[in-house]
Amino acid sequence: MAVLFGNFAWKMLTAGIATFQLNLMLLFVGEVMPVIFVLLRPPSATLSQQPMDWVLAMMGTTAGLLAMPAEVLPLAPATVCMTIIIAGLSLQVGAKMTLGFSYGMVAAIRLAKLRGLGPLAL
Repeated sequence: MAVLFGNFAWKMLTAGIATFQLNLMLLFVGEVMPVIFVLLRPPSATLSQQPMDWVLAMMGTTAGLLAMPAEVLPLAPATVCMTIIIAGLSLQVGAKMTLGFSYGMVAAIRLAKLRGLGPLAL
């Protein structure tokens, strides 16, 4: 996982900084946030013990790290494509910021948090 993340970070940062592509920088931030949140949050006592939950969590975690910058011909005007990409990545980053240290990758019994209302058990 560390090797995949290192490779991803290097490619996105070098391509994003060299050409200042906001989409690559947002993609990098969106993938760094879960790493930080998961490493710094307290462990969950209710993690699933099912092997399939762990396999799916690892697959879902590593899938985003396989993204690489590439030059392709867009199907729509470049401005439209970039607007959609930046909007989607901004939404993703905002959602991860909202979850903060409640972010988890492996299935567990967690509390749902509602803005201003505190945790609710589901």
